Amino acid sequence: MLQHLRIKNYALLEDLNIDFSEGLTILTGETGAGKSILIDAFGLLLGDRASTEVIRTGADSARVEGVFDIFGRADLRQILEDTGIETGEDHTVVITREISKTGRNRCFINGNPITLNVLRAIGDRLANLHSQHEHQSLFAVEIQRDYLDQFGHLMALREQVGIAYRAYQQAIRDVKQHQKRVEQMQSQIDIYEFQLNEIDNAGFYAGEEAELVQEEQFLENVETLYEHANNAYQTLYQGDGSLMNLAPTVHAALEKIGAIDPNMQEATEHAESLTVLIEELSLTLQKYLGKLEFDPQRMEEIRRRLAVIRGFKKRYRVSSVDELLAYADDLREKLENIEHNEDRLTELQAALTQAQKTYSALAIELSQKRQTTAETIQTRVETVLRELGMNARFQINVSQEAQSSGAVIHGNQTFTGDATGMDKIEFMLSANVGEDLAPLAKVASGGEISRTMLALKSVMAEIDPVPTFIFDEIDTGISGRIGEVVGEKLKALATSHQVICITHLPQIAAKGTVHFSVQKIESGGRTKTEIRRLNLEERIEEIAKIMGGETIREVTRQHARELLGM
Repeated sequence: MLQHLRIKNYALLEDLNIDFSEGLTILTGETGAGKSILIDAFGLLLGDRASTEVIRTGADSARVEGVFDIFGRADLRQILEDTGIETGEDHTVVITREISKTGRNRCFINGNPITLNVLRAIGDRLANLHSQHEHQSLFAVEIQRDYLDQFGHLMALREQVGIAYRAYQQAIRDVKQHQKRVEQMQSQIDIYEFQLNEIDNAGFYAGEEAELVQEEQFLENVETLYEHANNAYQTLYQGDGSLMNLAPTVHAALEKIGAIDPNMQEATEHAESLTVLIEELSLTLQKYLGKLEFDPQRMEEIRRRLAVIRGFKKRYRVSSVDELLAYADDLREKLENIEHNEDRLTELQAALTQAQKTYSALAIELSQKRQTTAETIQTRVETVLRELGMNARFQINVSQEAQSSGAVIHGNQTFTGDATGMDKIEFMLSANVGEDLAPLAKVASGGEISRTMLALKSVMAEIDPVPTFIFDEIDTGISGRIGEVVGEKLKALATSHQVICITHLPQIAAKGTVHFSVQKIESGGRTKTEIRRLNLEERIEEIAKIMGGETIREVTRQHARELLGM
């Protein structure tokens, strides 16, 4: 709610301070007194662009400041916190606009500089200004959608639609990511299978290379091995000087020694064992010599096999057969993963289909309920418009856009959709008989805009979160009888919202809770606009003046008292 307004050096406003209250605040004054200047100042606080032309003659800058109570407005607090602005315990926000002749225009909230875009975002939630004016939050189709859903108590369902849509989008991402992974793996599957088959067909086994190298080394040295083994055999067993022939002599000598010296009996036993050992070793060498034979065919086989192994090691960039076999195991695992990932992709695609069905069902349900709600609002708004003297048609378009790959499946068609559903919402108006329906934002007349907004606000008052409505030109082109109805609607609206209205009609002025008079005066050779709060007697005079002009008769005053309910 707007609590206080201060305007300094803005056009004809030299230094103005106004305290506002709840209910219906009326501002009246003659044409040219400065009421439109006041509307422009309101617009600045809500984010309109500023011009240096509004700076009062003789001043270097202009300043507009508004104090707003935002108690209970969690949405505004969140925006302010996101911007780094604290509101304090008094729940007030002070918005300041400074316009300098140097062209430096600044915006502040609670003394913190902000951008114009931030001010607009906050201004749209603080107040609605209804006139031939750009600051109309209900002109935005996203705001129209919010009003429709709030009026129909559809926000909970819309939240479910949003959750389902996000789940559907996540399912799409999951499928795409997994599909990409499978495609990448599929592009390698032929290579993996070829390499695995090649390695498996080669028939390698662990330790094979070491065995072949050892056997190759053996065959290459058969002659040397035979020579050394034969020499050893001859020394041990063959010839007169072999150890086998000398061993009995040694044994006999030790027996004689042992017979004389018992301490040598153990040596005698060793000499006996030596004979047995020589026989066993000679037999082993004899068998070994019998097996020593060079096999050129086997040598060729070994060398061909080792060449194959070296080729595989080079091709697969490994250092051993064991590493090659480990690589083959890795290929087997990759091929198994491809099969598993294909199964997983099928599961994800099924989950995507289900997620789309769930989202579609909720979006269709929301759309159908929006259609019903739109019809209710249309009927009520047109009724109020007729009461306000407008033979107008009002319609809420709830439309859908067909798309071949749309998110929403409905029957045999698919439609676009997002987190808010499948509908495009737009408020349409035909203000005069014979005119086509057009988007609300394209209604030209300020009076028509204000009365249309009053009708909408009256119908949607209970769900409208914006606390302050400012109406200008609402009485343009209407009679006193319709003015009475407009006044009653404004008064009713003011029971739930703060309403500020500029009017020329006494029937509307008389409905106010508070009444201000806007006057243009001359002082010290300068012209300025003053705004003054009227007491009861002054209200009678002001309303009588609106009714009868400068010359006020007692009968006019009495009529004014009657309008005021006195």
